Amino acid sequence: MTLSGFAADGDKPERLAADLTVDGIDMQLGKVDNVRGNVRLSLEHRVGSHKIEIKPSRLVLGGLQAQFNGAFGPEQEAESNTDGPSYRFEVLTTSATSMPPESSDPPLSFATRIAGRYMPAQQRIQFVNLDVQTEGGQLYGQGSMGFGDGSPEMIFMLRIPKMPVADAKHLWPIDVADGAREWVLKNLFGGTLQDSRIDISLAGGRFNGPGLPPPLTEEEINADFNVVDTRFDVVGELPAVRDADGTVSVRGAYTTIKLLKGTAYTPNNRKATVSNGTLVIPWGPQRPVMADLDLHVSGEAAAIAEIAGNKPIDVLKNVPFLPQDVTGDINAQVKVSFAVSKDPPPGTLKWNADIGFSELDIAKPVGGSKITDATGNIKVDQSAAIITADARLDNVPAKVSMTEPVDRSGPAKREQKIKLEIDDKTRNAVFPGLNAVFSGPMSVDLGMENGGKRHVSADLLKTQIDLPWLGWRKGAGIPAKATFDLVEHSDRGEFEISNLVFSGDAFGAKGNLSIAKGDFQSADFSEIRLNRSDNLSVKATKSGNSFRVNVRGSQFDARALIKQISDLEAKKSGGGRANSPRVVVSAQVDEVHGFNNETLRNVAVSYESAGSKVSGISVNAVTSSGQPFVATNNDQGDARSISLQSNDAGAVLRFFDFYDKMRGGKITVGLAAQGNGPLRGQIDARNFSIVNEPRLAKIVSSSPSSGGASLTQAVKRDIDVSRVDVERGFSLIEKGQGYLNLSKGVVRGPAVGTIFQGTLYDQQGNMSITGTFMPAYGVNRIFGEVPIFGALLGNGRDRGLLGITYKLVGNAKQPQVIVNPISLIAPGIFRSIFEFQ
Repeated sequence: MTLSGFAADGDKPERLAADLTVDGIDMQLGKVDNVRGNVRLSLEHRVGSHKIEIKPSRLVLGGLQAQFNGAFGPEQEAESNTDGPSYRFEVLTTSATSMPPESSDPPLSFATRIAGRYMPAQQRIQFVNLDVQTEGGQLYGQGSMGFGDGSPEMIFMLRIPKMPVADAKHLWPIDVADGAREWVLKNLFGGTLQDSRIDISLAGGRFNGPGLPPPLTEEEINADFNVVDTRFDVVGELPAVRDADGTVSVRGAYTTIKLLKGTAYTPNNRKATVSNGTLVIPWGPQRPVMADLDLHVSGEAAAIAEIAGNKPIDVLKNVPFLPQDVTGDINAQVKVSFAVSKDPPPGTLKWNADIGFSELDIAKPVGGSKITDATGNIKVDQSAAIITADARLDNVPAKVSMTEPVDRSGPAKREQKIKLEIDDKTRNAVFPGLNAVFSGPMSVDLGMENGGKRHVSADLLKTQIDLPWLGWRKGAGIPAKATFDLVEHSDRGEFEISNLVFSGDAFGAKGNLSIAKGDFQSADFSEIRLNRSDNLSVKATKSGNSFRVNVRGSQFDARALIKQISDLEAKKSGGGRANSPRVVVSAQVDEVHGFNNETLRNVAVSYESAGSKVSGISVNAVTSSGQPFVATNNDQGDARSISLQSNDAGAVLRFFDFYDKMRGGKITVGLAAQGNGPLRGQIDARNFSIVNEPRLAKIVSSSPSSGGASLTQAVKRDIDVSRVDVERGFSLIEKGQGYLNLSKGVVRGPAVGTIFQGTLYDQQGNMSITGTFMPAYGVNRIFGEVPIFGALLGNGRDRGLLGITYKLVGNAKQPQVIVNPISLIAPGIFRSIFEFQ
């Protein structure tokens, strides 16, 4: 320091000058150590001026450099002030720059005017004017400082009508809310402050020891900064939020940054909209200081995926696709807890995201499936991602629920639940070959893929299943389920289904399947139960549009197959399914159960069909009585023939549920057709019995509706038809589409005889049969009373033979029996019954 004095010289009064130089300043401001600088202070007092002028001086402190001047001196009214003297002061900068070492912005030039007064008795400085002017902004305010024991009391009220963010960062005092200051300097760039304020109220001795002072409260530091069009760095390698509007609020030790809106740009120039963001930093002595970030991000899926691929989230490292493989819309809420203090311990970073997505498509397969049209949610953190979605997997509607570990070394385990909803349209598009077997909706649960294999379970309650080569159908509404292991060879478009278990209340199957390019290829079932008593094995292979099926087993309940064949015959006019496949079946079964408790043994069947058209059937079997049964159906070009032979006709008819009143007998059937014409031929049965036939009993016991006697009354004795032995039965047959006509039908036995003709059933399921019935013992009585020649002519004392005409009409299964009055039967009818051989 140097002092110099100057005597009065003319009109120049005496003056005293002092120059003070301080170098090597190294001090602590707030929590900041090693703030270095120097001061060059020039003072001058002129006698009579009542002030000390600050001549051009210079201050360097940290990043601050200022050239300044000013003056201070006693206030004129101070002599009457009871609080003691006071001194006014004013300091102006002529040149000032600020360049904090933490800032990456260029140096700031600014101008300052500070004016106020100093009251020694009260140890207080009042700042009447605190004005800062930059090229683009302004700060003004007032305040005071009180000095005593320890840290000073400080009260300031500062207002910022408008100022660039970069200017405010440079002017932020190093010891005011130093934590918030440090974060703003490192993470907020560009933009403008508008209508902002800073209020400081610190009591004297606030920072006295011992130990660290308690965290600041919102009554002590209260500041609000409204920021527009700024850049906001988030955390880690996540892209900055640009064009952002928001607020920075400081309440004591807590700094809250609210982001109203902004845009994040990725390195590949994709963009996402950021809004409703909040960053809270609780500054204080605790270490580490953890900030909590919560913001909403929306945009195209590719942009969000690229952002999520950056640290600290970094979720793309474990997924089989890149951002450019993803399309759709994303809305995500992201939360990150991270340390803003230096050298945080490992594991302090925590993050999670709640991601909603819609119309999401992923170009590359995920878990072996192509994902399209996905809408749902992902809850993800550094441990695992929990995904729930409605999507299309390989174009099949699906509900997806899965857990994928993000940290492969963590405790989270892979879990996956995928439910496919498959209807006829979807199945035809994805697995067209299966629509020949399945129809109606089905629900399929896909398990987690493991080594290329996944476990699958299917709910088949609403699904109809048709196995036409076995004559079996599971109707919709009948509970059933299936489980199996699925292996996909995506390079060949093939699926292998192994360990298949199909089960229902009275049916089931176990085996393996192969599917290629959405179409059935082969099946190997070691066990099939279409009914409770079944014990079958089936192998099926596909070649072109044909199936070859081999069936082996010890038992099979054929009732469903018989009924299905009957239904197909009744419904032929509707045709089969379009493009129905050709089916060739070879079956050998020890016992086959039919209707009416009948069983065929040693059954060998060859069967060939295309849709509803059967081109060949061959059946060889033995009835329960040990009699052979042979049936064939050949369809070659325009010619078709059917033949059937058995020495136990009653058992065969009961087995097929054709007629259950017949016992024993030898039967032969031969039918033939040309082109689309009906089958024509004959049926011939010998030496059989009709047992308990109610329609026969009704014919002999019913009286005509017009009055008169029944046949039983006419012959004056009971006619026992509970068992009727028949020596011969014959009829010509014409079988067309949905109908069966009979002609020249004759039944002859020791006790009764009848002729008949008509329609056994038509396309509406109705019957119309007419005939004439005669009891043979009545004939014998009459023959004893007339010459043989009379018998040939049919006359005698009664001028004819007693008999009755009848008609069976109505529903073919329960026809109405109508009888006419007893009449004399003409000789031709008599001969038709008893002379037919």
